[in-house]
Amino acid sequence: MATVARADADPLTVQIEAVSPAVIPAKGRITLTGTVTNDSDEQWRVIKIYPLTSSAPFTTPEQLAEAAASDPTQPFGDRITTEGVYDTVDVLDPGKKARFKVRVSRGQLQITGEPGVYWIGVHALGETDAGREEVPVADGRDRVFIPLRDPAMGKRAAAQPSLDTALVVPLRHQVRYAADGTVADPDQWSTDLQPEGSLGRLLEIADEAGTRPLTWVVDPAVTDAVARLGRDNPARSLDDTLAPEGDGTPSDTPSAQPSESGSAEADSGSSAAARPAIAPPRAWLNRMRADLVGDQLLTQPYGDTDVAGAAEAAPHVYQQARDRAGRRIVGLDLPAAPVVAPPGGFLDEAGFEMVQENTTLLASDLVLDRATRSRGPAVVTTLAHRVYLTNSAVDQGSGAQQTSVLDVRQRLLAESLVRLLAKRGPLIVTLPTDETSGWDPAAVRDLFQATDAASWVHLTTVGALAGRHARSVAADHLRYPRRIQGQELGSTAFGTAEALMTRGRLLDSVLPLNDTVADQVDGEALTLVGYDDRADQVGARAAAASASGWIDSRLAEITVEAPPSVTLSSDSGRLSADVVNGLDHTVLVRVQAATDPGLEITPTAAQELGPGERATLQLEATATTLAVHSVSLIVANEDGQPVGTATTFPLRANRVSQVIWVVIAVGALLLFTTIGVRLARRLRRGLADRRGRRRASGAAP
Repeated sequence: MATVARADADPLTVQIEAVSPAVIPAKGRITLTGTVTNDSDEQWRVIKIYPLTSSAPFTTPEQLAEAAASDPTQPFGDRITTEGVYDTVDVLDPGKKARFKVRVSRGQLQITGEPGVYWIGVHALGETDAGREEVPVADGRDRVFIPLRDPAMGKRAAAQPSLDTALVVPLRHQVRYAADGTVADPDQWSTDLQPEGSLGRLLEIADEAGTRPLTWVVDPAVTDAVARLGRDNPARSLDDTLAPEGDGTPSDTPSAQPSESGSAEADSGSSAAARPAIAPPRAWLNRMRADLVGDQLLTQPYGDTDVAGAAEAAPHVYQQARDRAGRRIVGLDLPAAPVVAPPGGFLDEAGFEMVQENTTLLASDLVLDRATRSRGPAVVTTLAHRVYLTNSAVDQGSGAQQTSVLDVRQRLLAESLVRLLAKRGPLIVTLPTDETSGWDPAAVRDLFQATDAASWVHLTTVGALAGRHARSVAADHLRYPRRIQGQELGSTAFGTAEALMTRGRLLDSVLPLNDTVADQVDGEALTLVGYDDRADQVGARAAAASASGWIDSRLAEITVEAPPSVTLSSDSGRLSADVVNGLDHTVLVRVQAATDPGLEITPTAAQELGPGERATLQLEATATTLAVHSVSLIVANEDGQPVGTATTFPLRANRVSQVIWVVIAVGALLLFTTIGVRLARRLRRGLADRRGRRRASGAAP
């Protein structure tokens, strides 16, 4: 459970763990139980635990928020010191903890009795060797809200108005895959699926809710991973999933499971014995499938995509994740509708604009500026979207440093009552389910029993609020804190995921009988750009690198061999290359060349090679210059994308095309013609010069 707020000087830490009933009854007793811990270096004795209440109620959300934010050391009422009401701890040594229980009757409560929300709490007063304070100041304290609707209500409860209240349960968990495509850290998953684990607690909520309506926000990558764990956590398989051409019947080998031949085991480098079937995943899925029938199910983009980050860096990745999530929850096979619900409740303008109109948008009311939020809207329209706002106040409980299940329960009941009294509403609450919230079966059971007892709470789903009037909010009234913006995943993270997808598609393209590798790698890559990855980008990059390495090592098994050197006896000819398929699976590849200018080599046609098969392929080469050319032969897929490493060798051309000789001859002819013309001109000029000199000499006296 959580640690309550207290003054630093308080030597005793008091914590209320249970309040029963959760609302002030018309008659009967209220029981408060909890613990008192000695945080001092002294022994405390005769510690008396007194109950107390505030006298006047809070009747508006603003008053309730102000009370929750108030200093917990400030007095709010008089202690009830009637004999038999308080409890006593005789001795409490340093560092020790003791339990207490106090019971106070309805008639002993020092309240006005007006409808609203009151404080109820306890004060601990004790003594040390120095004695007891003359002015009795509490040595430890705790407080929670407790609502009162109408003490005279009695059987008229059913006729009283109620507030539509939707409880949202997020189903999230970080998903990582190992290099071979298995779900990483299966032991931790097994722990998390236990009743006390993060996923096990969600199952307890589903169980305890029974027929009460809930709204679930599910990342389908999580249920997909659990389903894979329940299938023995198979490695990424290159096994045939399509029948050979001409067969016309699909393969019976599931793409996600090792085949009977064990080739998937060979690919992953581990055996089925090393990945035993895990029973908890199957049991968890079966119970979830049964419990969630009838609830509203909403699916996040696959992998819980960082929507704001994708809107800036890679909108197409968001769309791919949205399409992959589909309309049924993977692993549970239950129908669902699309949703975008950031875990912190914040979404920027670009994110709003990227989301499709048919997608439910769940955000925190903190996305609104203070003035707009003070009006208490639960449904708004903004940026062409209808947005459902979860109430951030309930998360704060009674203002404790850390919020316990009891705080959430009592604040939920209190918030719903003051919203009803102030004619606000409805109320949408996201239940905190992390490790620090203290959720356990008993606490969950108490939560739902308390909502049943509160006649003003009408549990419903977010979908049922679709017909509610929505307040229009201009975009300039939306908030997106800089600290949230600074956490967004950027182009590097999305580029890493896309690079992994590209490698997966390349591997898939050379496997003509397998059409699932690319799809599986795409799913793995999408788990690297989720909200959880904001805090673990190093882990995401490492996972992408290891998966890419696994893929590249398979592609490297397809090689090309060439002779040490090749000499063409004419301007064109053929050169041979051996392609070797080192995989245990059929591949479809071709060989192409890269060379320098003056040499052209035509790539081969694509050819299928069976497991371990070698084939000699012929390439046509044409030289246009007499030279030694550097040639690199590369294995490529059918579309010409290089698959593996290149083999390089020298190629010498001894003869070149007759066209080249004609070009050379024409050039020589032009050269000699030019020389002849110049000589003729020079001869004519010489003869002319001689004639001129003779005439000049004959004319002399």
